[in-house]
Amino acid sequence: MTIWDTDYYSYERYERKVNRWRKCMQAHDERLAKAFDALMGSAAHGLTQDQAKAILAKMKAIQDVRVGIAEELEARN
Repeated sequence: MTIWDTDYYSYERYERKVNRWRKCMQAHDERLAKAFDALMGSAAHGLTQDQAKAILAKMKAIQDVRVGIAEELEARN
């Protein structure tokens, strides 16, 4: 969308929505990073094999979401 496709007010509304979405996604990414760090800290303690597998699965899920967020933000820039 460019400013030439629509009136200026609609374009500014669109830009505000995109900026709100970007800030929300960045905040979500920061929360995921904190959760990832917390899992890394808990993984440093003695764990059973099952616990380690569960933590690694959660860490992979978090990493997949963070990569998706980064790709989405990059695509919108």
